[in-house]
Amino acid sequence: MTAAALLALGVLLGTGEFAICGLLSTIVASAVRYEPIGEDNWMAIVGSDAVRPYRALARRLPTMATVAAFVLIGLVQELMLRAGAIAVTGGRTELAVAVSVMVSLLVMTVPARGTEARCLAAVVGTVTGCVHALLYSKTHTVLPLAVANAAFVSLTSLQPPNQSLSGGPS
Repeated sequence: MTAAALLALGVLLGTGEFAICGLLSTIVASAVRYEPIGEDNWMAIVGSDAVRPYRALARRLPTMATVAAFVLIGLVQELMLRAGAIAVTGGRTELAVAVSVMVSLLVMTVPARGTEARCLAAVVGTVTGCVHALLYSKTHTVLPLAVANAAFVSLTSLQPPNQSLSGGPS
C-alpha cells in the first residue's frame, strides 16, 4: 500500500472510530446518568474529561501544530501499545488483541476522573484497542493507526464541547 493510501485509510479509520465511539458513548452516558438517550447525551465523548488533555493542548497551539502533535502522540501510543502487544505475544493475533485492549483500557481509564469519564474512556480504549491491534497484526505498520488516532482526537477535541456536529448548540 502506498503512503497516501495508508494516510487515507488512517483518516477514514479515525473518522469511523469517532462515529462508533460517539454512538457507544451516547448509550453509556445515558446509562451512567440514568437518563434516556437524548440530545444531552449525544456524542458524550466530545464533552468528556477523557479528551480534556487533548483539548488543553489544542487551546495552546495553532490548528496545524495541534494536528501534527496529535499524529506524533498517536505514533508513540501505537508503537508502544500495538507494536508492543504484537511483540510480547509472539505475533498471535487473538492474544495480541486481548493484550492491546487490556493495555488500552488501563491507559485510557486510569487518568480519567469520575465514573462517567472512566466509562467513556473504556469505550474508546475497547474500540481502538480491538481495531488497531487487528489492523496492525495484518499490516505491521503504525502509520494509518497514528493518523487514525490524530483524526479521532481532532474530531473530539477541536470542536467546542457544547456544540453539536452541525455547529449549533447541543
